[in-house]
Order: sequence, then structure tokens, then C-alpha cells
Amino acid sequence: MDSILIEAARRWICAGSPMQWPCAHLCEPGLRGLFFAGVPFRGRPTRVFAWLGLPDGASERQRVPGVVLVHGGGGTAFARWVRWWCARGFAAIAIDTCGAQPLPDTGALGSADWPRHDHAGPPGWGSFNQAGWPLEDQWVFHAAAAIVKARLLLAAHPAVDADRIGITGISWGGFLTCLAAGIDSGFRCAAPVYGCGFVSEASIWTQNGSFSGMSDAQFGQWKTHWDPASVLHRAHLPMLWLNGSNDFAYWPPIWQKSALATAGPRQMCFKLRWPHGHIAAAEQADEIERFFCHHLLDEPGLAALNAPVRSGRRLRAAWTGSQAMRCASLVVTPDRGPWPERQWHLLPARLDRAQQSIEAELPETWTAAALSLLSEDYLYTTTDLIFPD
Repeated sequence: MDSILIEAARRWICAGSPMQWPCAHLCEPGLRGLFFAGVPFRGRPTRVFAWLGLPDGASERQRVPGVVLVHGGGGTAFARWVRWWCARGFAAIAIDTCGAQPLPDTGALGSADWPRHDHAGPPGWGSFNQAGWPLEDQWVFHAAAAIVKARLLLAAHPAVDADRIGITGISWGGFLTCLAAGIDSGFRCAAPVYGCGFVSEASIWTQNGSFSGMSDAQFGQWKTHWDPASVLHRAHLPMLWLNGSNDFAYWPPIWQKSALATAGPRQMCFKLRWPHGHIAAAEQADEIERFFCHHLLDEPGLAALNAPVRSGRRLRAAWTGSQAMRCASLVVTPDRGPWPERQWHLLPARLDRAQQSIEAELPETWTAAALSLLSEDYLYTTTDLIFPD
């Protein structure tokens, strides 16, 4: 059975740009606050709040690429995120996926107390406690619809090039970015941060019992319709995958499995002990900027590392790209036990600039490893993670 989102996305795309309403009570200099039509919730219409921004000089005669920005748990539509992309020459739209709005002096990072508006759909996250509801009333359905409609809204703007729109999201927003990559071919590139698919196999939510309240039928429905694993094979666009070695929620095996499940080019960025949150390091990662500038502005991209090849304890990978490289390393852990608690290490790797290759020796004991490159301008990329046979 296919995810309900595949056919639903076809309908949303055929319907075109959603109806919009101005948001007079929220103001941010240089940005436009608005509501746009979502999908019905319990038989009544819904609206989605968004900040929309354009870079200086954007016009119908000088169209610019665009980016859809998707927040994670405890977040909302962040004006600062839109501004950051606009300053780099992109149109941007940040949406709230939970029926909330970023009223001044409300909400806090890491909490979910942003005020809901009168036209809200279901609250987030994950639809775990909504498993008994009709599928069209559950949060993942509404959030996915909001993302597709946000792209359509951005694409319809006369100053935006509809064929050059990317998407990035943080945590749950990364989860949703993976879904969007599989159901909406209108995106040119995608960069999920932390979030991935296969969360019903091994993640914080399998550990904390989020699925335990579901019947077997409900669990099957969740995997079929909401887990990005169900649609990632449909994602043909280039994707940049970013995560931290000790992420509390999206553990390395399912993160790597998600990247391998796609049908398009992938680049990996696996950072040691990278913090998780709506933070500058995630929202404004230099690697994401370079990746989007490459695919949406035809500028030079990140070094593209090939899949690593293991021969005994030797691990080797080649890369393509014109950037000068500063150093290379082996990223490895010998530990077992919970993924968020494992110790990771950076060990020396041999960097052959002439052959554009890296080689390292795996320690006698290891449970996961990758090779990494750091460019002269401090952009970090890694190979796929590998695990012992």
C-alpha cells in the first residue's frame, strides 16, 4: 500500500497556489506575514501562518531562487531564518506546521507554547496520540500539505523562479523535508537536518514508548503513511543529509539507511557531538548554503565523496570537486549500547590531493565509521557511514 500522501500531493499540486490572507497583527521589517489555506480539519477550513521574504533586487525581470523553511519541535515560523536566506539572494518562506503563530514575547526554544490561532489544524508532533483519528485529520497529513502549498505559493510569486526552489528543515522539520522530497517533485534540492525516516525502527520514539499506545493496525498505518521511509525511494532530487554523532532522536543507523533509500544524489555531513536544536549551527550551516548555491545558483558545490570501500581494516574513498582540502579524518566509534551515549573519535587519515582520495586504517574494534574531509574554507563533508558486516 502506498502512503496516502502521494495521491494527496498530486491533488494539492493540481490545485495550484493556495488562497492567501494578510496577517495585520504580526510585523517584521522587510517581511510579509500571511496566512494561506491549509487542508480541512474535522470538516472545517484551516489556515497556515508564514513569513515570506524577498532579497533586494528581486523582480519579475530578475527572478531569484527560493527556499522553504520547516521548523522542528518547539519551533514556529522564524523570521530570522527567512532574513538569513534573503541576505544571501534567496526568496524564502518559513511556515508554522502546528497551527500556531509567532506572537511577540511568547514561545520558547525547546517548548511548544506558541499560541494557536483560530483557524488551526491539529497540533504536532508525530501524530502518535492521533493514531485513532481519520488519516486526513492527523498532524503529519496537515504538515505535509502545508509544505507542498508553501512551495506552490512561493513558485507563483512573479519574482521567484519556480524551477529553482529548495527545502530545508530542522528535526521534525527534517523528517517532513524527507516526506516532501518523496511526494513533491517540484523541489530542486533538499537538506534535512537531523530528521530522517525509519523512525519506527530505532529512534527516541521507539525507545520512549511513543508507538506503544497504538494497536498493530495503527502502527502499520503510521509506518505506511507517515514514516518517510515509505516515500524516500521516490526522491530523485539531490539531498544533503546533516546530523550529529550523538543525536538524541535520529540515530545514525536510520539516518544512513534513509540516505541510502533515495533515488537521487546524496551528500553526507556527519558532525561529532553536534548539538540539536533551532540554533545557528543548524539553521545557518555553511554546508547547506554552499549546497543550495550549487544547485540553485550554479555555483561551485561541496566536495562529493564517493561511497567508502573497505578492504580488511583499510577504508578508502575518492572525491570529486575543485576545492582545496585542509585535512581528512576517520570518524569512528568502538562503543556499543545506546547511540546517543557512544563516544566518537577523529583519527588521522591520509589525504592524497593529487589522486583526490582518502585512506585510513580502522581500529581493531569499531562499530561505525566514516571518512571526512575539511576544505580550506572549513566546509565539512563525510562519506556514508559504514557498520561491520
